[in-house]
Amino acid sequence: MNKLSFVGSVKEFFNSLDDDPRFYTNDSDKIIEEYKHIVFERINPKLKDFFKDIPDVPLEIRKMSYDGPGGGYSSASENSPGVFSINLFRPMENPRFDFMALSLHEASPGHHLQHSYAMKASLPDYRRHTPISFYDVPFWYPFYSAYSEGWALYSEYLGEEMGLYNDDYELMGRYSAEMLRACRLVVDTGLHYFNWDKEKAIEYMLNYTAYSREATEIEINRYITWPGQACAYKLGEIKIRDLRTEAENALGSKFNIKDFHSVILTNGAMPMSVLESLIREWINMKKVEQASSGVQTRTSLTFMLGALLVHILSFL
Repeated sequence: MNKLSFVGSVKEFFNSLDDDPRFYTNDSDKIIEEYKHIVFERINPKLKDFFKDIPDVPLEIRKMSYDGPGGGYSSASENSPGVFSINLFRPMENPRFDFMALSLHEASPGHHLQHSYAMKASLPDYRRHTPISFYDVPFWYPFYSAYSEGWALYSEYLGEEMGLYNDDYELMGRYSAEMLRACRLVVDTGLHYFNWDKEKAIEYMLNYTAYSREATEIEINRYITWPGQACAYKLGEIKIRDLRTEAENALGSKFNIKDFHSVILTNGAMPMSVLESLIREWINMKKVEQASSGVQTRTSLTFMLGALLVHILSFL
C-alpha cells in the first residue's frame, strides 16, 4: 500500500478499488477466459522448475453450479478431468487481483496437482481415490484437511518464488487471502469456544478482510456447521513451511526443492504428524547418501592420485 502511495486502512484500500474497471467486469465468460490464461499460460509452464515427474491429468475451468465459496476443485478420476470451478453468481465480486492466488490454490500447484500426484502414485486405491464430500461431515472417511488445505496455502506462497504475481495488486490479492485464513483462526475459535454469535463473526470478518457481506455470510455459515476445519488451512501451511525450513537447514546446498515436493505429494494425504515423520526420514536418508557420496569421492580421488604417482614414478 505504501508503494502504491495509499494512505488508509487495508479495508479502505480494497474499497477504493471497487469501481476500478481494471479489476472488475460483469462478463462471466471473460472471467473464465482470464482464469484459463492464468492457469494454462502463466502457471503451468513454470511448474517444471519446482516439480518433477508431473502427472498428465487434464483440468477444466468452469462456472460453479451453486452459490458457495469463491472457487472450488472437484477431483479428477481415470475417466474424467479435474474441475476448477469459479463462483460467478455475482461477477462484480471477483476482482482480477484475486485470480492468481485462487488459481494457485485450486488448480496448480494446489489441489489439482496435489490430487494428480496421489492419483498416479503407487498407493492403495482407497488412498489414491479418497472419496470426499463436504456435505456429509462428520460421517465420512477422513481426508486430512490440514494436509490438503495446508498444501493449497503453501502453493499460494510458492507463487511468489515462482515469480507469478505480476504486480502489487496481485500480491495484495494474495495477502487478502492470507488475511482471510488468519481471520478464520479467530472466528472459528470465537464461534465454537467463546460463544460468539453469527453476527459478531460476520462483523469481525468484514473489519479485517476485503470480502463482501454476502460472501462473508457464506463463509461464516460454513464455519458454524464444520467446527475446526477453517483452522486446518493455516496450521497445515505453517507445518509444511516449517518442515521445508528444517530440510533446507539440514541439507544445505544439497536440498532439492523438486525432491522435497515429491516426498509430500507422491505419498498422498496423511495426518501432519505422519508427514513430519516422513520428511525427517527423507532428510536422514539424504544425509546418508551425502556421507556415502563423500566417501566414494575421497576413495576415487585417492585412487586417481595413486595412479598419477605410479605414472610419474615410471618416468624416473
